[in-house]
Amino acid sequence: MRIQSESSGPIVVLHLGGSADGTACAALRTALMDAIHSSSGRVVCDLAETDFISSDSLGVLISSHQIARSLGGYLRLVSPQRRIAQLLATTQLDRLFPIFESLPAALAAQSSS
Repeated sequence: MRIQSESSGPIVVLHLGGSADGTACAALRTALMDAIHSSSGRVVCDLAETDFISSDSLGVLISSHQIARSLGGYLRLVSPQRRIAQLLATTQLDRLFPIFESLPAALAAQSSS
């Protein structure tokens, strides 16, 4: 898995690429925790280049979302590929995570999501 971090004002954007399989969980957790703590909990994960997410990595996203919310922030998902979007819908995680079609839309959204 490739993880690239960038700041967009007070928001940290994580560009995730490749497979978020079980072996990527530790790196994903570290990147998310660093992003959450450096942005007061405002994080956007760009999934456009992510082709697989394991159940372990979904667990990391869920726990990171909860931590971000406890800090008054959010974890937003952007541009999931069709297979991942279907997984999020099947598991009803599309109700938990705000999902956006584009990075500009996620960055511009009101902070309530």
